[in-house]
Amino acid sequence: HATWGADGRVHVSRTGPQGSHQLSATSAANALMAVPNGDGIVTGTEVVVTFLGGDSGPVSAQ
Repeated sequence: HATWGADGRVHVSRTGPQGSHQLSATSAANALMAVPNGDGIVTGTEVVVTFLGGDSGPVSAQ
């Protein structure tokens, strides 16, 4: 889920449990980002987010 923070930046967080069978989390998303296989990403890592409305750009992960 992507939201605008008080700092004027976009912040992203999980919508819920992650897995191929977790469709409710996917349906609550307003943005998508690709995370490489492995242990995930560290808070503050810059990632590219695709907003489901069509916009995309770099944001910091939370």
